[in-house]
Amino acid sequence: MSGGKTALIIDSTLRDGLQTPGVELALSDRLKIAEAIAMAGVNEIEAGIPAASELDSKAVTAICSMGLPCRISAWCRATREDIDAAAKAKAQAVHISLPASDILLDAFSKTRNWALEAVEELLPYARNSSGYLSIGFQDAARADYQFLLRISKAAQSAGAQRLRFADSCGIWNPFNAFDLFRRLSEELPEMPLGIHSHNDLGMATANALGAILGGASIADTTVNGLGERTGNPPLAELAMALDLQGVRTTIKTDRLLPLSKLVAKLAKRAIPADKPVVGAASFLHHSGLHVRALLKNPMAYQPYLPSKIGRHEAFGVFIGPQSGRASVSYALDKLGMPSSQDSIEKALNDVKDKTAGSISGRIFKHE
Repeated sequence: MSGGKTALIIDSTLRDGLQTPGVELALSDRLKIAEAIAMAGVNEIEAGIPAASELDSKAVTAICSMGLPCRISAWCRATREDIDAAAKAKAQAVHISLPASDILLDAFSKTRNWALEAVEELLPYARNSSGYLSIGFQDAARADYQFLLRISKAAQSAGAQRLRFADSCGIWNPFNAFDLFRRLSEELPEMPLGIHSHNDLGMATANALGAILGGASIADTTVNGLGERTGNPPLAELAMALDLQGVRTTIKTDRLLPLSKLVAKLAKRAIPADKPVVGAASFLHHSGLHVRALLKNPMAYQPYLPSKIGRHEAFGVFIGPQSGRASVSYALDKLGMPSSQDSIEKALNDVKDKTAGSISGRIFKHE
């Protein structure tokens, strides 16, 4: 367990989430999502890239004017023009991002010296126009550790109030993330450290959790895991993973499901049934053995009660070939049909044979 650790959550649905191929949101939709995210208890909303477009700039300005109970930040490349655009949009905080690995620096025709000089020049410049200053290192997962430590200390000296380390290609595993943030937190004990992970290998949530347990105090998420390529850690998944590890956050977990549904609707990205936490099948049980235990104790085969994330039912029962007598008896009772031993056996045989008129394929919600 975490020993009483606290973590802050930055949601990037309106920045990295909008890099999801095919996802576009009108200004009005962005405002609805921003309000719902804030009401779910996140600590900061990364509201967009003001330099990217007029719409992004207007969105950041509008969201900042809403008086939401969380910080609103703008994402910037390591240029004065981006920082000026964030200031013009009246962003409450600025996050400056630059490559840190040799492979990424070379891809942008930059060098390590350029990165160090950019930090020393741009951070003091940004401090003049922003109330809060964060800096992020892209591709930290493939960066040389000694250089990462050197540029981190340079950023701290130049006025950064937070450091974010990105697994830009999603190649970390939770042990890598844990180890890096353990080492960094020992070297930079007074500096808030954050992780920005990607899901290319399906480990974005696990890596964010590993980083928090290792020494990070901040993690980035997006609603439903939207984001570049395969996306970022889904807010609901990370919030519940942290909760079960005893890590305190300000997330109001009972608002996670309504928030997820809102973003799915506005982004026109349906939630897969088997998506953890918010998927329709998250608490749906087929196995007869499982259902028999659940009818006695809803925690028997569930990590937490569905009400914790805003669901009304204790669990769902799916009637199919893997169902048992307890499931069929329960279904017959719900349908107001006789549930004698003979009727249960007949219904069970029908279900397993999928005969016409059977209850196979039905879903029953247990309140």
